[in-house]
Amino acid sequence: MTNPSQSKVRRRCRALRPSGYQCEAPALRGGDHCFAHDRDRRRRTAPAALEIPLLDSHAAIQTAATDIARAVAAGTLDLNAARILNATLRVAAQTLPRASSRTRSKEDSAAQPASEPVSEIVLSPEGEEMAPETPYQEQEVKQERTWSFAEYLYRTLHPDSPDAALPEAGYESPDENSAGREGSIPAGKFSSGSETPVIEGALSLSTVQKVGRDRSREENQAGRAETNDSRETIPKTLSPPIPGILAELIGETIGPRNGSALRRNCREPSECALRTTEMGI
Repeated sequence: MTNPSQSKVRRRCRALRPSGYQCEAPALRGGDHCFAHDRDRRRRTAPAALEIPLLDSHAAIQTAATDIARAVAAGTLDLNAARILNATLRVAAQTLPRASSRTRSKEDSAAQPASEPVSEIVLSPEGEEMAPETPYQEQEVKQERTWSFAEYLYRTLHPDSPDAALPEAGYESPDENSAGREGSIPAGKFSSGSETPVIEGALSLSTVQKVGRDRSREENQAGRAETNDSRETIPKTLSPPIPGILAELIGETIGPRNGSALRRNCREPSECALRTTEMGI
């Protein structure tokens, strides 16, 4: 149930738009119109006074264009001056920053509430209309902590608890690891059939690098051994049957009888060449 003392009860602007709908902005305190319509009523009472506001928003450009059109209609503004002013308003509208299309998250919306029109105006010592004094809410920017290599190793070695809190004491530098923890930390062990090291206790950076180098050296040696074994299993290329071909050619030359004897006795090409030389072929 809403507490009545905490609810905002504000009057609504009574001005009517050209479409016939009532203005949705809240009225000024003690008045019947909002800030925009209240100033518009005062400008219409003095059409000769042309006031160009700071052209930093679409509302300011529309207000200036409205004043120029009223001055031209009243005959208090020259047409050439009106053309120059309209060109200036066109350039100002083209150079306005575009609204970001990025959707704001719930946290951003809660941190930056939507701005509302003022319900009260205050005059400065110079007579300028100002909003009442309100406290400034500075936006808190959440800075994300950058992960270090030691933190990456911690998450890798403890995959079962990804949401576990990291040690508050922090991490030691590589010099501290190599000086104070090199000999006291056990080396990693590799389980059979697995490439993931099963490490007992906490490891320093130098120990992890040493384990990785040993593992790489073992894999390289195993690869060279497999290459040598594969080379030994390759069958040797058989020499072509030159003796038989040579014996057949010789048999055709010296006759079937001597050729058959030569085929039986020749086992190597050198023997065939020697026997043919002895036979005078």
